[in-house]
Amino acid sequence: MTVLCDEETDAKRPLKELVRKEGGKAVRAACLAFVRELKETVMKGHEPPPQKAPPRERFNAGYVAASAETAKTGAVKVVYSYNPPPHVLYETLLDTQRIRGITASDASMSTEVGGKLMMFSGAVEGENAELKPFDGERAVIKWKWRFSTWQPSHWSTVLITMVKQDDGSTKLTLEQTGVPEDERERTERGWKGMLFEPMNAMLGGRVIGA
Repeated sequence: MTVLCDEETDAKRPLKELVRKEGGKAVRAACLAFVRELKETVMKGHEPPPQKAPPRERFNAGYVAASAETAKTGAVKVVYSYNPPPHVLYETLLDTQRIRGITASDASMSTEVGGKLMMFSGAVEGENAELKPFDGERAVIKWKWRFSTWQPSHWSTVLITMVKQDDGSTKLTLEQTGVPEDERERTERGWKGMLFEPMNAMLGGRVIGA
């Protein structure tokens, strides 16, 4: 049955007023019932998501190794071949502006033994332990190196050797010791993905071992 109340007459006005007052309540009630039914239908058979285990202590998006864990350490080794000669790689790794460009983050490097270094906007800190410029055969950089999220007293040693090849290119070998075992994979991934691969894109070269 359809009732039209378009005309404002005294006879139809009471009916129109009744529909306005009572009909709105009925429509809202029907809508709420529909929403509840729809929600129950969607959620039916779905288990609540499992609770996540409490995260390990972190700050600056990095894992803070406990002192007991830093006692167990491992090593990282990566080997790359670069087109430029060793002195170009040596200068690049000690140049603040070049490292900023390669890593797309803030950095502060030093060309002096004992000089401090900072990379990845403070995520990495260290010191030049040994510097040997290119002597016609090789160049060497040795860093005292750590993630800022490691235990304050824990440092690793990074040795980067750049050897001239017969075609004038460079074989770069990075060997890092004293890396907390739980941080070894993260550290190796960082060297490759955040430094040496971008250097490869900028200077030309390829990974030849790990």
